[in-house]
Amino acid sequence: MARNNIPVKPPVEKDKTQGVQNAWLLIISLALGVIVVFVYNIHINRVRKEAMSSKIRVAVLVKDVGKGDRITRKDVQDKLVPEEVAASDDIVKWSNIDRFFGRDKDKRLAVKDLHINSHLQWSDIEGGREPNVGMANKLDPGESIMTVTLDKEQCPGMALRIGNMIKLTATVPQGTATETITVLKGVQVVTLGGKNSGPVKSYDNLGIIVQQDCEDVLRDIEQSLLKGFGVVVLPSGASYDPFPRGKKRELEDLKKKLAGLRAVKSSRPGSRFQKK
Repeated sequence: MARNNIPVKPPVEKDKTQGVQNAWLLIISLALGVIVVFVYNIHINRVRKEAMSSKIRVAVLVKDVGKGDRITRKDVQDKLVPEEVAASDDIVKWSNIDRFFGRDKDKRLAVKDLHINSHLQWSDIEGGREPNVGMANKLDPGESIMTVTLDKEQCPGMALRIGNMIKLTATVPQGTATETITVLKGVQVVTLGGKNSGPVKSYDNLGIIVQQDCEDVLRDIEQSLLKGFGVVVLPSGASYDPFPRGKKRELEDLKKKLAGLRAVKSSRPGSRFQKK
């Protein structure tokens, strides 16, 4: 039987060209995909590194703490937060956690109700002190931190907080009575120290940022007062210039006014000054 010879149609040149083109498109697509993934990973790693570098580790509470309760190391943990969130000096940085608790690690009493996941602050604890790590580096030229004694009868007591903008006052004689005048307005509290144990609880002293050329005259005024300076807390967010032009002369005038007086306890109620 004779075989049927079926003629085979030769491949068209166009089909060959199309196949080669498809192969090259596939190779190029794969190469571009690899490049895109590579560039994307580099970008993601860079973003992550930048995010990590702009964050600070702070202390947060892992449980609710009631007013008057003790805060211990077991009640806090570290957490990364954006740098702007941790900008306040009142926020406890994790690097300062040992300084926060000090030697008595189980004797930090909360002065208010604190909630889980809230940022721990120096002002949250009774007798809390802001360590002001690096504070000296934040001072402008010509500024210094001065500690002044407080008159507990003329202060807001334990409600005073680091970071408060305050008005510093002095009670001076006015005839047979007294007059309370403003010494500085708009200075910031940067430290709080001591605590009176009498019937009226109050800090014994506080630190404020002052102009160095006014520090000596402020110290002389303080020494002329019987019980120290009074404090009035100013509204938050308000802007004041505690040392306007001519402030030093104004303080020197107050110093002269007190120079001829001796602050003593008087038997007359309401009077705290008596002439020499």
